Amino acid sequence: MPSYKYRAINATGKKVEGILEAESSSQVAKMIGSDLSIVSIIPMGSGGTISEGFNIGSSLSIFKPKVSLKDLSLYARQLAVLLKATPLINALSTLTSQLETPYLKKITREVQSDVSKGLFLSAALSRQKDVFSPFFIKVVKSGEATGKLTDSLERLALFLEKEVKLRSKIKSALTYPIIVVSAALIMVIGLTTFVIPGFAALLIEVGVALPLPTKIVMAFSKTLTTYWYIVVVFITVASYLLRRYLRTESGRKSKDRLMLKLFLVGPLFKKSIYSQFARTLSLLLEGGTTLIDALKVLQEVIGNAVYEEDIKNLRLELERGKTFKNVLSRSGLYPPMFLGLVGSGEESGALSEVLKKVADFYDDEIEYTISSITAAIEPIMLIFLGGMIAFLVLTMFLPLFSLMGGLH
Repeated sequence: MPSYKYRAINATGKKVEGILEAESSSQVAKMIGSDLSIVSIIPMGSGGTISEGFNIGSSLSIFKPKVSLKDLSLYARQLAVLLKATPLINALSTLTSQLETPYLKKITREVQSDVSKGLFLSAALSRQKDVFSPFFIKVVKSGEATGKLTDSLERLALFLEKEVKLRSKIKSALTYPIIVVSAALIMVIGLTTFVIPGFAALLIEVGVALPLPTKIVMAFSKTLTTYWYIVVVFITVASYLLRRYLRTESGRKSKDRLMLKLFLVGPLFKKSIYSQFARTLSLLLEGGTTLIDALKVLQEVIGNAVYEEDIKNLRLELERGKTFKNVLSRSGLYPPMFLGLVGSGEESGALSEVLKKVADFYDDEIEYTISSITAAIEPIMLIFLGGMIAFLVLTMFLPLFSLMGGLH
């Protein structure tokens, strides 16, 4: 009988390795059971070639299509509906035929194949970590543990749908200033590249004394038109170095810290984090996950390095026996309203329900903040755009005024 080397992770996050004799890798998965999250099962004597064994997430590729949050919300919703009428294998088969995204259809076939070999749905989904987040998998796993997989999927679908709406609102609030700034940059580059050089040559021919603003704009125009290749190389290298820096831990923290302090939109980002924090914890706690385990999942999906580090510290403090409200208040990252509601939920034993209300409250706050940003940003953008146009026009007309004065 062949031997298989397996790697797994237990409930505390500790890595577990061992060797088992079995007829196939799927039989090994059954022998391991649901207490461990399987990472890989590799046949002994295969030289450790992952492609010959059973390895989670081994097919990652930068060219692999991305699955949107909207697709995942629909995925969870459809699977929940199908599970009400048919067993899991049949539900996955039907879901595969209904899906419109080719990549997600392929992934679901692989999930169906793994489930048919004896894996739990959560274990099968965990083999597709480039598609399903730790949060998604954890909610499914809690549903399996409580025997309420359909309910968990419905709650997950509702969560993802709200997340999609939230992101859409934030995106729409940021689209207008981005478009205006982009249009202003294109206009400036167009004027300095095509209009100002000809105008400057005419002024130099006439022998007009140029004021300082005109000299500055003309110098910028000459640099842009004569040394454009240096500008392109500089921008390319700077973008590359910036991207590399932002991939580092310190770079991510610096960027995320800056995002939270930005004028107007900083409060919006903070409120979206409060909403995600509360709603994610609420859903995980409702499914039977402990607070410490829920925070571990939240740390992986919160999407902000500042709060990731804080959540890690929260978990350590909670493990030392401190209350949730106290450890939250020490970080200084959460507003009094948030702390007060969490404290009341913790004391009453209804933390999950209170967190859900906190998330709803901040969802409403986000809508109000977006309306405020939209109202404030329109005049700011008009002033910015008008000021830029006025400066460029003035730099061209000042020499003409000087010339007209000389003629008189």
